[in-house]
Amino acid sequence: MTLEELKMRIKELGLPDNWLSVNGPDGHGANVVYYDYNRKWRVYHIVDHGTLVYDETFIKVEDAFDYAFTKAEWDAKYNKR
Repeated sequence: MTLEELKMRIKELGLPDNWLSVNGPDGHGANVVYYDYNRKWRVYHIVDHGTLVYDETFIKVEDAFDYAFTKAEWDAKYNKR
């Protein structure tokens, strides 16, 4: 999945634009996809006091976007915003 596809599908789920952040910022409540210094794509979600709800790494950006979308689907279904 490309970034454009991911953004479109997140919007179709009814999630706000700030649900996803790619390469920053790492704000509270953001679901972040970040290319780190280890040459991996990291997908994580920050909650209160910097606690991570999930933190997964991927070699391919497409896999990171696919994972982020699974989290978006879950969020849209169980955490109505």
